[in-house]
Amino acid sequence: MDAKSLRLLAEIIDCGSFTRAAEALNVTQPTLTRTIQHLESLTGAPLLKRGRYGVSATKLGEMMAREGRAVRAAVGEAQSALKQWRSGVEGQLRIGVGPMVAHSIMPRFVDHCLEADWKFGLRIHCEGAQSIVSGVRDGRLDVGLAPAEIRYMQDELRRDIVFSDDIGIYAGESHPLVGRKRPTLAQFETASWIGNGAMAGLRKTTATLLEDLGLKNAQTSIEFSGDLTITLHLLATGRYLAILPNFLMRHLDDSRRFIRLHAPGLSFRRDIALWSRKDMESQPNITAFRNRFTVFIKTI
Repeated sequence: MDAKSLRLLAEIIDCGSFTRAAEALNVTQPTLTRTIQHLESLTGAPLLKRGRYGVSATKLGEMMAREGRAVRAAVGEAQSALKQWRSGVEGQLRIGVGPMVAHSIMPRFVDHCLEADWKFGLRIHCEGAQSIVSGVRDGRLDVGLAPAEIRYMQDELRRDIVFSDDIGIYAGESHPLVGRKRPTLAQFETASWIGNGAMAGLRKTTATLLEDLGLKNAQTSIEFSGDLTITLHLLATGRYLAILPNFLMRHLDDSRRFIRLHAPGLSFRRDIALWSRKDMESQPNITAFRNRFTVFIKTI
């Protein structure tokens, strides 16, 4: 079973037909047919289901297609790296960032790199904190910006805290509690809240954080995980409250105003660290990123 055959299988499944896959790959349909027949002879089971509107994957076919997509992605990255090398770029850096970092400081940092004498190509992945740290550990990512409090196989990882942060309660500027110097617990308890899943690094949900504040009857109207755009849109309506990181909210790349409300007792650290593998920390692209990002943070 070779990588090329798996890649062709993935293309057929993703296109939904042999005809469209052949056009996308610039090969003949008989070539694709022979490839599938060969794969099915090796696996001993069907990989495709043929229906009225094209083809779809069997359970085994989807498992094989996942590997084919990984091959396709790797080939795409290699082609991109080659183009960058030919244009004078010295290497590539794969960076993992969370939704909050991506929506706040990262756009300015990337712009800063592109304007300066930056010699490495950037490939930025936006994903969850645990996925970022595991991606660095497994070598899928070169560096990651994720909460420092995460406990995840740290023996082989280097963790440099790049900025301090904690959490606060936020509202859109038209929310009824904005302007009140000290909202009461009762006012917080009857408000509509937006949940953001588990607060990465704290291992606490919005509900448990509210309970820690003594708001045992507070209700989250809706929960999001891995997304910030919808949360900010709803927050801007002035009808909801949310618990979010303070440093990142102060540097949010958003023209709308979000107000931090006074909330005594809500005191949890959420510092952000630069994660990298200890056996890769001297790599030029990682060293350059660490130095450049450390300097950048001090300027904002």
